[in-house]
Amino acid sequence: FGPKDDILTWVQRKYDAMGCTEKALSLSAHPSADVRMSSMRLLLTLLQTGNEEVQQAVHDYFVNTKDTRLFKAAHDVMMACMESLKDFKKSLKSVKKGTQQKNEALGWLAASSGKDRSAVKKESAEFGRKSEVMLMLRLMQLMCD
Repeated sequence: FGPKDDILTWVQRKYDAMGCTEKALSLSAHPSADVRMSSMRLLLTLLQTGNEEVQQAVHDYFVNTKDTRLFKAAHDVMMACMESLKDFKKSLKSVKKGTQQKNEALGWLAASSGKDRSAVKKESAEFGRKSEVMLMLRLMQLMCD
C-alpha cells in the first residue's frame, strides 16, 4: 500500500458512507444497459483493492434487503452471452466449411437476431474486458474477495 491506495480507500469509504454502494447495488439490475454498466463500474471502483468496509456494506445490503435482482441480472447476462456465443460459433462453422463468406455469416447472424450487420459486429466485440458479462464476473469476484 502507498499514498495512492490510502487516498483510494478514503474515497471509497466516503462514497460508501454517502450511500453510493447501496444505490449502485439497487441500480445494477436496472432495465437500461447503460445504467447497469455505470452502476457496475462504480461498484467495481468501490470494491477495488478488496476494500473490506465496502464488501461488508455489500454483504449487509443483500442480507438486510433480501434483494436478488443483481443475481438475476447476472444470470440473464450470462444466458444472453451464452446464446450470443452459440450463434457466433454457428456462423464461424459455416465460414470454415466454405459455404458462406464472412459477410454472409454476419448477414446470417443479423437476420437471425433481427439486428443489422453493424450491431452484430459490435456485439461480437462485446466479449472483451469492458463487456457487461466481464464487468458482472469481475463484480462477483470482488464481492467475494
